Amino acid sequence: MHMSVTVETGARLHFGFINLAPSHGRVYGSLGVAVDKPGVCVRASPAADIVCNEPAIKGFVSDAVTFLEVDGARVSLDTKMPRHVGFGSTTQLALAVGAAVARAHDRSFQVQEFASAVGRGRRSGIGIAAFESGGFALDAGHERSCEDRNSWSVPPVVCQHAVPPSWRFVTITPSIDRTVHGKDERRSMTRVLTEANSAVTNHVATTTLLEVLPGIATNDVDRFGRGVARIDRYNGRWFRNEQADAYHPAVRDAVRELTDTPAVAGVGQSSWGPTIYGITTTDRLSAAAEAARRGLDRLEVDGEIRVLSPRNEGAAILAQNE
Repeated sequence: MHMSVTVETGARLHFGFINLAPSHGRVYGSLGVAVDKPGVCVRASPAADIVCNEPAIKGFVSDAVTFLEVDGARVSLDTKMPRHVGFGSTTQLALAVGAAVARAHDRSFQVQEFASAVGRGRRSGIGIAAFESGGFALDAGHERSCEDRNSWSVPPVVCQHAVPPSWRFVTITPSIDRTVHGKDERRSMTRVLTEANSAVTNHVATTTLLEVLPGIATNDVDRFGRGVARIDRYNGRWFRNEQADAYHPAVRDAVRELTDTPAVAGVGQSSWGPTIYGITTTDRLSAAAEAARRGLDRLEVDGEIRVLSPRNEGAAILAQNE
């Protein structure tokens, strides 16, 4: 008899950073929200070696086996998440594999220690917070840039709040070339940190304190959405030279369509995109979803529209004897 463990996660939307100007104190600091899908589902059981049904996860399994100091694991990826489109797939997959392998071997799993060991949390802690607890999260960033450092600690969460269950996030993911990630992302972030205007930080911090946090604390979706959209635009000033505009160039028309729709409280681009989101509520959902369809049509490419609910809990872990 051995232990079989299933770990199921949601995704995260990344709203932006608080500060990218090193002269202005702690860098990075980010905010975002956990959503119910798309997600990953991983199953693991003990093994004498590494056995995977999906070559793409072998590196994650190897990392987990090394970190936990176990012989091996048999791991299958039952549900996939689209990679490098703005949903935080790499962090969710890495942590799901780590948690599944740990529980399969009856080992304790320290999420933040594992995340740091496998390179997650270098800049943002939102994906890790989503995996641990879900909801809305704001992290404190790092004392200094991690771009040229080999080790770091996961940024601490300074505010976490359940998202009102009536809120929804309508997303558009156009079928275009994948955006910046990996080594290209590190190079881009280094350039952004070098050039970042510290004045933008003041605007982002003020908006976070006076719009975003009060909005979620009082269930005021319009205040929250207005603040998130503003932060997204401010972040666009920092990233303009890296992505040719405040948003990924391919999604600008869809952003305008959502922005012009009264049913949408706020619009932004998640991480490097190309996924964009509109914040709405269940009673406005029909109009918001129709705006998303018009927005995708304006892009003249294929793509996927999703209606996402907030996920106010962390990853689900189920263990059973076989």
